[in-house]
Amino acid sequence: MRTTILAFTIVALASLSNECSRDSKVVNPQSNGATQSASPSASIQNDVKVRKALQAQVEVIQGAIKRESLKLKINNLRDSVSDAETEIRIWVGFGMLYPRCFMMKELNGRREAFYIAPKTNGDKTEGEVPMTKLSLGSPKSGWNEFAEFIKKQGVDSPMKLSLDAKYLPDPDEESIAIEAKSHGNYEMVFYTLSTKSEDGQKALQVCRKIEQEFGIRMGCAEVR
Repeated sequence: MRTTILAFTIVALASLSNECSRDSKVVNPQSNGATQSASPSASIQNDVKVRKALQAQVEVIQGAIKRESLKLKINNLRDSVSDAETEIRIWVGFGMLYPRCFMMKELNGRREAFYIAPKTNGDKTEGEVPMTKLSLGSPKSGWNEFAEFIKKQGVDSPMKLSLDAKYLPDPDEESIAIEAKSHGNYEMVFYTLSTKSEDGQKALQVCRKIEQEFGIRMGCAEVR
């Protein structure tokens, strides 16, 4: 059954308040410059509203990823102990289409990657679509160059990407979510594929790089 996630349209890390998991990192939204000219009280009120909206979306995304992980029979990265020192997962989907997931693990200096996506019959799918998990080879440019590229874009542990407080909900639009867990510390950030934010564009660049390096389809390269 297709999974439609409403209002899956902003960026957030896995924890935005003191009520969130102690292993999650609190990160402020990207500054848009609009609040700097406002009065202190107005700025505080606006910040509270933004944080409440972001927290609500975080809960939606966390629930969505957990459900998809269960369907795919993989551990939910946020809740479980990873068998790797560092694990990064990049999801694209959660709109009207089935999600695609790229997983990269690192243990004792050795890296490996996997790809989970719908198994299609040509260009058509009918009924319940089975998902396949493929073990990927090394990236075309080599692991060191690829790892350095995504690190420069902010996909690392700790995550260097910031929240994007500007968003327009669209239940049909696909989004990109990036999870990272290292030595028990978990972070998550996500954007709509139409994001205009600087960090959102970095996330999309990483997604497109994955497509080029591993010859797989994530869907982010089609965004204009």
